[in-house]
Amino acid sequence: MADILLLNPPFVDDFVRSARWDARSRGRVQRHPDYLAVATAVLEEAGLEVRLEDACARNASRSDVERLLREEKPRYVAIHAATPSIDNDISYAALAKERAGSFTALIGQHVTAEPEDTLGRAAGAVDAVVLGEYDHTLRDLFSGRPVEETPGVAYRDAAGRSR
Repeated sequence: MADILLLNPPFVDDFVRSARWDARSRGRVQRHPDYLAVATAVLEEAGLEVRLEDACARNASRSDVERLLREEKPRYVAIHAATPSIDNDISYAALAKERAGSFTALIGQHVTAEPEDTLGRAAGAVDAVVLGEYDHTLRDLFSGRPVEETPGVAYRDAAGRSR
């Protein structure tokens, strides 16, 4: 059982977030989630227990992910988010909070470009948005560094203001 789950969540069948653009693959060609794999290695090197789940490549269902969250109850969940799937991706953060009580972070190009909009849409389902390159930021955040002391992170304070 891993303390950390890095999730490439399902969206529509054959959806690819890790290619040059986010889209449904007409030829069922899936790229490996390179950056998630690098982040997994950085977290493991720091001595953290982590699981990388590429639910897109497996065409996993929402119930598959729900079962994983319920059974493993990860303390932290980082979700790769994309522009076409942002509302779907936020819904998986909400699911992680509901089923496992996880601290949730969104990562990826969309949330880097639109952190305030993402946090507003999430309405409390997302604890942090990691900006830019996320591997070392996730390591710091998931090692217990307070969100407000972690560079490269956007979040909402207790008053609901974006920081």
